[in-house]
Amino acid sequence: MNKRPVLILQGIDADKNIYTRSLLTDNRFDIDRVTPGKYVLWAYLDADSSGSYTFGSIKPFKPAEVFSFYPDTLDLKARWVQSDLLFEFK
Repeated sequence: MNKRPVLILQGIDADKNIYTRSLLTDNRFDIDRVTPGKYVLWAYLDADSSGSYTFGSIKPFKPAEVFSFYPDTLDLKARWVQSDLLFEFK
């Protein structure tokens, strides 16, 4: 069972760009060439190794995958670096 975090950088502007990355081996992530704009950043533990977030079901019961949101909107500028974003899974 793979519980490696998958990170989603999702645009909230009109174009709604989405960038998906798996965590690197040193518990870091890197997303290059992001279109400037406002984004939300969230991550989930891909427990079923499907490559996409699993919402779960009631019958038969299957829990949703664990997820976490970065608590603030990111306003990314061209050629700027954003660092020290931490996630906690409970």
